[in-house]
Amino acid sequence: MLCQLFDSCDKLMLDRFIDCLETDEYSRLIVNDGDFATPERLEATWEKIYMQFAELSADGTYNEVYEVSKEIDDLRCKIYLTDGCIYHLRLEYSKPLVDILNGLSLMCTITEDDQGPGLESKLQAITGRAKKWLMKLREKRKELAAMQEKNTGKMNRKYFDDSLDELTKFLGCPLIIDTQITVTRFLRLKNKMIAEYKRRELEEKLKKVKR
Repeated sequence: MLCQLFDSCDKLMLDRFIDCLETDEYSRLIVNDGDFATPERLEATWEKIYMQFAELSADGTYNEVYEVSKEIDDLRCKIYLTDGCIYHLRLEYSKPLVDILNGLSLMCTITEDDQGPGLESKLQAITGRAKKWLMKLREKRKELAAMQEKNTGKMNRKYFDDSLDELTKFLGCPLIIDTQITVTRFLRLKNKMIAEYKRRELEEKLKKVKR
């Protein structure tokens, strides 16, 4: 049974998000302490959350993050699909699976008569052709990591603590702490605060013009 993960900004508390952002400690996405998730699953979940973060931030970075994330998802799907087809073809011939591999341009020539070393040789050839996707996936993950560093490089724990202090003053409420607010709520409040400050600034400029 797969362990449960925080897989959206609506569910993830800000303190866990900060740990992931600062230290790449994606195990903080695991809901129950002591549970285990593979590094690949944790990375995929973090990429999903970071894309949501970019969208909610409304800072103009969403489109480029979305495009790279979409490419990563497409590559991951191709790899998983190919691995699944190869696994089942080792056990039993299936024309639909052969068609799927050929639909992925992997030149699958396996027939119902193939078995033993001959079958394994053809499967290994397909695995070799599919390696291009693994290489591309690594490149795209590096590209996404570079975007993350560029867009959120200054967002350390102090940045978030200062932002929470600003929000507390803006809302006139008890101190907001990172363990009690989700990423989505934090960003929506921050966007609301920025919009209000811009409105007040514009009003002041208009008053000066009228004078």
